[in-house]
Amino acid sequence: MSKSVADRAEREREAYNAGLDDRYRSFLMESMHQFEQWRIAKGAAIIKASASQHVLEIGSYAWHKYVERGGCDVPGLICINISEQEMAKGKALAENSRNRPDFRLMDAHSLDFPENSFDVVFGSAILHHLGMERALPEIARVLKPGASMFFHELMDLNPVARIVRMLTPKSRTDDERPFRLRDLALIHAHFDVEMTFTEFLTVPLGALCTALGISGDSVMMRAAFIADQAIGKIPGVRPWSRHVFIVRRAKPR
Repeated sequence: MSKSVADRAEREREAYNAGLDDRYRSFLMESMHQFEQWRIAKGAAIIKASASQHVLEIGSYAWHKYVERGGCDVPGLICINISEQEMAKGKALAENSRNRPDFRLMDAHSLDFPENSFDVVFGSAILHHLGMERALPEIARVLKPGASMFFHELMDLNPVARIVRMLTPKSRTDDERPFRLRDLALIHAHFDVEMTFTEFLTVPLGALCTALGISGDSVMMRAAFIADQAIGKIPGVRPWSRHVFIVRRAKPR
């Protein structure tokens, strides 16, 4: 591993161990209800379809929504994180869960697993924290031939989103880089994937609804969800959405 990648990983570990300001994410969570349920259903369906026993989360607590809340039973679930504090959050979720992940402190740039280890690899808002030139080949290496993967990631083309990021520096690390077109191209270069772009309208309207005390399940937010599903299919517009859901589906064996 290059020194620059190792240094970046260490800075991420230190930042997360010190703790980030989570108020902005919490502020939006209720208004993201429809897309959160959509993502859980998509991720859980991929895990169930693979009949997977060996699953890796790059991260340590997204498993609780995709596996636990998604109704999956995965005895061979492993969760990795470089941060001890982030790992502790995942372990706390596992105390009353039917799934008991194997939590391991590990750098995603250098996965300590043999080739062809996993039926599914997934993560939530994690790839944009990594040096992808190093991390993507590692993910490809540990996936079994024809196996699945899915990742939910932030985009960085929308100017409103960029302003919000500038106004909330304590909610993020110095090294994280939401995706731009070159990052999407890099993923396509390593994997045959489908990308679904979401939350063009949902994030700004969600912030407004939350500020006004309007339910995330309101008519306005349901309409925004429906509209965003259409917007996410328009080639010139969809990369301006706030998030992208990346899926590599398992190939028949």
